[in-house]
Amino acid sequence: MSRLSVATIVIGLLAALIVVFAFQYFVVPTSTIAVIPQAKRLPIDATVRIDPDAGSLDVARGVVPGTVMDATVQDSLTKPTTGRQREAQGVARGFVTIRNRTRQAVVLPAGTRVLTADGTGFLTDAEFLVPPTLQVGGRDVPGEAIAAVTAEVPGLSGNAPALAITTVAGPFGGALEAFNPQPLQGGSEREVALVSQRDFTELDALLTERLQSAAIERLRRDRPENQTLIVWSPASGNPQVLRREFSARPDEHASELSLAMEIRALGTSFATEDLEAVLLQRLRDSLEGQAFEIDEVRVLDTEVLGERQGVLDLRVQAIAEAVDSIDHSSVRGAATGRSLGEGLQALRALPGVDEVTVTHDPPDTANFPRIGFRIDVKVEAPRPIEAP
Repeated sequence: MSRLSVATIVIGLLAALIVVFAFQYFVVPTSTIAVIPQAKRLPIDATVRIDPDAGSLDVARGVVPGTVMDATVQDSLTKPTTGRQREAQGVARGFVTIRNRTRQAVVLPAGTRVLTADGTGFLTDAEFLVPPTLQVGGRDVPGEAIAAVTAEVPGLSGNAPALAITTVAGPFGGALEAFNPQPLQGGSEREVALVSQRDFTELDALLTERLQSAAIERLRRDRPENQTLIVWSPASGNPQVLRREFSARPDEHASELSLAMEIRALGTSFATEDLEAVLLQRLRDSLEGQAFEIDEVRVLDTEVLGERQGVLDLRVQAIAEAVDSIDHSSVRGAATGRSLGEGLQALRALPGVDEVTVTHDPPDTANFPRIGFRIDVKVEAPRPIEAP
C-alpha cells in the first residue's frame, strides 16, 4: 500500500473522529430550563356597591351595575307519621238481671241505664217487663227479668266482671235491683297513627332545606358567563316560600304526611371585570403614584355589609399580582456552555427569577449545551394565590 493511501485513510479516520466528537459536544446534549418568575402581590381591601339600578360602571364611586336573578323550584315529600294514640274500638255487651221487689210489674223502656259501682254505664237494648214480687208459700219471691245491655261508650272500660252492675238509674232505681251473673265482654282498643307537631316540623325543615339548595344551585347554573353571583341572605327573606301545603292537619288520623312546596331564591349578578376595574382603581389610589403592570386580580373573600332590594354593599378582599417578565434569550445566555453548578447559579441570579429547575438529556450530562438552540426555556406560572 502506498504512503498516499495510508495518509488518506488516516485523515479519513481523524475526520470521522472529529465529526463524532463535534456531534457529541455540540448536538447531542439538550437541556430544559423551567423558570418561575417573581410576582409582586399587593393586597386590596375595598368597599363596592352592586346596584341593579345603576346604568353603567362608575369606577370612581365604586358602583358596579348588577342584575337581579331569581330561580323557582318545587317538589313534594312524604314521611311516616310518628304520633300514636290508643283508641276505643269494640263495645262491651252482655246480660243483666233486673229484680223487682215491689208488688207492681214495671215496664222498662229501651235505653234504661244500669251502672257499676264505679259509675260505668250500660243501656238496655229493648223494652222489657219486670214481674212483681209474689208471695209463695208464705214468703216473698221477687220478680226477675233478663235484659241485653250494651256499654254506653266503646273500649276496655265496658268489660265489667260478674256482679259489677249494681244499680238501675232513673225513677225506678229505688224499687229495682240489677246484677250481671256473667262478665260483660267485647270492649277493645286499637293503636292509631296521628299527625304530630314533630312530623310537621321535621318535614317542613327537610323539604325547605332541599329546595333552598336546589334553587340556589339553579341560580348559580343560570348565572351568565364571566359574572359573579351574590345570593341574598336569609335576613332579606330569601329564599321565599311561595306555596306550602300539608296533606293533613295536626292530630288527624294518618299514617303518612305529605308536603308540597314551592320556593323562589333571589340573587344579584354582576360582571367580574367591572368589579376588578373598581379594585384596580382602589389599588392605584392607595399606591400614590407607584406604577405596576398588574397581570391578575384575584378575589379572595366577599362580605355583604348591607343589602336592600338587590342593592349590595360588599367588602371585597383581593390580591393584585404583577408578574416579572422573563427574557428567554437571557436565560439561554446565562446557562449556555456552563457547568451545571455555574449555570444554575447564574440563572438564579437573573432579574425576575424566583425558582429554576433543569432537566438534561442525557440525564448524566454535567454541562449545559454549548449551542443555545439546544436549550429549551419554559416560563411557568407563579404559585397560586391562597386565601388567608
